[in-house]
Amino acid sequence: MLRSIKDLHGCDVRASDGEIGSINQVYFDDETWGIRYLVVETGNWLHDRQVLVSPYSLKHVDWSSSTVYVKLTRQQVRDSPTLDAHKPVSRQHEIEYPATARWG
Repeated sequence: MLRSIKDLHGCDVRASDGEIGSINQVYFDDETWGIRYLVVETGNWLHDRQVLVSPYSLKHVDWSSSTVYVKLTRQQVRDSPTLDAHKPVSRQHEIEYPATARWG
């Protein structure tokens, strides 16, 4: 079944060892016409940080509970760079992410 990207907004995101936050935005790649990143608002456990989660790290989505499961740990999310919402996300920025955080 096809879903709108809008359906992802507000979904909870769960790592292999617990909840990491909820989807706040989606970065779309206009060259490949696909989702480039999910922007996850981490809430209080990481002092309201926003982090980028690659769609390659997704395991599955449970639409009935509005939960996205990812192949990451909370520590991987904690160790990821903080998103600067005032700067564009470039390909060079992607290189800064450890391979495990990008691909799970």
